[in-house]
Amino acid sequence: LGVTADGRIGMVTLEAAKNSNVIRVISAVSDAKTVFYRSLHSFKYFGKGWLSRVASVESVADKMAIV
Repeated sequence: LGVTADGRIGMVTLEAAKNSNVIRVISAVSDAKTVFYRSLHSFKYFGKGWLSRVASVESVADKMAIV
C-alpha cells in the first residue's frame, strides 16, 4: 500500500487501502509470496504445492475483490 509499517492498522493505512487498486495489491502479495517460497531450500520438495496454493488464493481473492 506504500505506507510506513508501524505495527498498527490506523487511519493512514485504511485510507491507503481504500484508495488502492485491489487487484494490483492482490497480485503484489502473490508475487511476494512466490519469490519468498522460491527462495526456500525446501522449495524443490514442496514448491509445486506452495505455488498451487498461491495461485488458488489469488484467484479467490480476485473474485472477492470484483464483487
